[in-house]
Amino acid sequence: MLIERVRVGALFLTLGLVVTISSVASQTLPVGSTRALRIIVVESADEAQRIRARLLDGDDFTTLAEQLSIDPSADRGGLLGRLDLSALLPELREAVQGLATNQISGVVPVPTGFAVLKVVPDEEVDRTTVGASPNRAVAAAGSVKPTLDVSGFAMAVIALDEFAKPADWNQDPRVICELRTKSLAAAEDDLTRDLATMNRPDLPLSPNDRVQFDYLLGQLYAYQGKMAQAIERFTSARTRAAAEMPALVPQLDEALGIAHLHKASIDNRVFHAPGDRCLLAPGGIHALERTTDAARAVDYFLTYLKSNQTTSKSDGCSTSRL
Repeated sequence: MLIERVRVGALFLTLGLVVTISSVASQTLPVGSTRALRIIVVESADEAQRIRARLLDGDDFTTLAEQLSIDPSADRGGLLGRLDLSALLPELREAVQGLATNQISGVVPVPTGFAVLKVVPDEEVDRTTVGASPNRAVAAAGSVKPTLDVSGFAMAVIALDEFAKPADWNQDPRVICELRTKSLAAAEDDLTRDLATMNRPDLPLSPNDRVQFDYLLGQLYAYQGKMAQAIERFTSARTRAAAEMPALVPQLDEALGIAHLHKASIDNRVFHAPGDRCLLAPGGIHALERTTDAARAVDYFLTYLKSNQTTSKSDGCSTSRL
């Protein structure tokens, strides 16, 4: 079954809802908690795992950061300084807040790739960097707002990574395409089969798992452009969340809005002949031929905005979190 593999892989690769799921259950870190940190960022999860293994075997973090990291901190051996953890991305906070000095984190997805961090002694840090703002790879707030990912790219990476491949598979573009297609079909079959049995009492599935599996299968469909099937799975995930994990409903409303918007663009061939058309104003100058999904997207976005505005007001704010 794909259950255990996806449960692990999604933690590294699905940067939208799965991160939100883990964050809902986490405790808020008190402002003022700080760590002196170094970071290595690379392009793939596999490479990050290999680097982490080398670090655990005793390789020098500073040297590897200088040689391999794509983060701007590489020329400083990955040194970020001593940072207030409340300023970090939630998944990075979770990764480092329980670490002791000189311990290595697991692999963590960040906007620029995949990261491994180390908590270092304060003596390694220039005192002027205490409380400094982290770079955009690790900051909780930045110049670009992260959006919910419904592209399915992360699940496609997991599927290909788990699929049996010959040693030289990545040397021939034709073989790469064939393996990508076969791996997607295999992952789709596995997840569909697992979903069909997920209500069995002998499977130790939490509400998180059940919502996650619907969502992940929807991601696979979305990657292949099967937006009707993707919407069906996202809708199922939302129904489960509404009954068992209502805190996830706003994110699923956002996902459904994006998915319906993509379906509207495909059905109306917007990318083939864009012209003067707007998906969010289907009755505009050049009206869309098929308006149902565009209208549904607007409805989901409005529902999402309303729920975020309500949440913000309950926290003592007067505006939406967006």
